[in-house]
Amino acid sequence: MIACEFIREAYNRGSVVWFVAHREELIEQINKGLEAFGIPHGLIIPGQAPEGQRVYAGIVNSFYSRIKSSNLSAEAPNLIIIDEAHRSLGGMFKKIIFSHPNAAVLGLTATPVRGDSANLGLIYKGMLQFITISEAIEQGWLVPVRYFTPAIVDVRKFKTDRSGDYSRNAVIDWANRPENKKRLVGDVVENWFHNFSNRKTVFFYDSVERSQEAAEEFKRYGIAAAHLDGNTPKQVRREVIAEMRLGKLQILTNAELFVEGLDIPEISCIGLCKITKTPAAYLQRVGRGMRPLESYIRGLSTAEERRAAIASSPKKDLVVVDHVGTAYRMGLVEEYNEWFLNPQDANINSRSTERKKTEELKRCPQCTALTTRWPCPECGYEPPKPERNLIYTPGNLVEWNYAEAVGKRRKFSEEQARLFYLELRTLEERWRPDEKANARARHAFKSRFGRFPPWSWDSLEPVFASPATERWWEGRRKHRAIAFFKAREKRGIKTL
Repeated sequence: MIACEFIREAYNRGSVVWFVAHREELIEQINKGLEAFGIPHGLIIPGQAPEGQRVYAGIVNSFYSRIKSSNLSAEAPNLIIIDEAHRSLGGMFKKIIFSHPNAAVLGLTATPVRGDSANLGLIYKGMLQFITISEAIEQGWLVPVRYFTPAIVDVRKFKTDRSGDYSRNAVIDWANRPENKKRLVGDVVENWFHNFSNRKTVFFYDSVERSQEAAEEFKRYGIAAAHLDGNTPKQVRREVIAEMRLGKLQILTNAELFVEGLDIPEISCIGLCKITKTPAAYLQRVGRGMRPLESYIRGLSTAEERRAAIASSPKKDLVVVDHVGTAYRMGLVEEYNEWFLNPQDANINSRSTERKKTEELKRCPQCTALTTRWPCPECGYEPPKPERNLIYTPGNLVEWNYAEAVGKRRKFSEEQARLFYLELRTLEERWRPDEKANARARHAFKSRFGRFPPWSWDSLEPVFASPATERWWEGRRKHRAIAFFKAREKRGIKTL
């Protein structure tokens, strides 16, 4: 709607306007908007060659190919509007812009940042931020977001490609490991079925194969599901999206098809199953589900009325089920509040940086929700407070017993101790997958509790480690390595 307002204003002044986007779905959306505004226009898409208009909307490939072949009958633009403007530095976009140096250029995007840290200031002279995500939620233009993180992925060894995101090969290799296949298909389906089965959901996957497997798994559960990817015929895409909106489908899995341009306000759950490190990809994926149901807020003039209408609607909020720990690593989308054209000025907002220092995100071990405070706002869980190892009595000295103190560093229930051991097994198996992994985990457990775990726990399935457990395990491993090399030096053994 914002784009249509700009176009109408320029049209009324007699200007020629080009609206350029990279996906046909975006052109379909602007086409509907221009028709609703009553603005005459032509579409620059395959199979159409309009003439005599002052407003043209088209995909970048069609604009570029027709300019290159001198086959574009449209007048030179006075205004070029680029949708998803973080893509403006792409080759075809730049050539369209630079081939019309007298035209004003306006870029529209919710995420003015690129993974490769390229400077959008090469195209644009300034940036006007209308509203932040947190303000839009507060004013009732977007729905509140709740976050759940059933698992967190260790991405420290993932390589980064030229785009600034994790290497596609590294991500797919990780996803193809047997234990991760189960996590990204079986565990995803089971988690959704037990917790969010009343919500229309879109899942983002790293590969076509994994997305197809997930859709088939949902179908085996009796859930109406479909898979889409870049090779799906456009007519099939339209039909599937229409079925999703009409309620005939509840699950839509895709492989990098709907990062931008998906317009289904009925979506109330987003499943993140692809690892990313770029804010644009993360925010765009979550943003697919943040629109409220328009019929409930239409005509309401105040923020209070809109928030009340959202709270009483079938879509009260958006649930983000993050199976790869993106939200835990990158923060909540509401905290991305300030942007800069030049990445050297800091693309990531200062408030998020401040939060990481003072309000570290915590993952609830009971319901997997992300929170900045205890008790957990979702389930009320509050971690037990640590007990002091020594009690001071004036005039008396108390002997400090190592084994007893180690076991009391934190007040663990037997269930928490069992979970801690299963997390240790996961860490040891990931570090060195051999027959001694369980033995190492047992000794690590003993160093924490002063006793070995029961043998019966070895028959249980390992679980993914929490960040706190992983930090403790890493610290112990480093200290043992330092002690080992110091002992070698004392014996005169040189370390290469």
